[in-house]
Amino acid sequence: RTFLAFDLTLLLSQGKVAYFGPAKDALSYFESQGFKSPPNMNPADYLIEISNPDFTTSQQVDKIIDVWEKEWKKRGQASAV
Repeated sequence: RTFLAFDLTLLLSQGKVAYFGPAKDALSYFESQGFKSPPNMNPADYLIEISNPDFTTSQQVDKIIDVWEKEWKKRGQASAV
């Protein structure tokens, strides 16, 4: 409930951006990549679980970061950072 009260979410992993955008869109963004949040799980906990190499594989984390970097460039916002 608290997570959705935020306007924007910045998810960092290994010092890199894994997601930046509206908090309300974060779960659907990751769901589009095949990461479906379990019912009744805190969204913030879930995002940390799928993007932190302490809780998942380094390969998964690298993929999440790579996909985000491509998405950010596609949106034409890479120069704004």
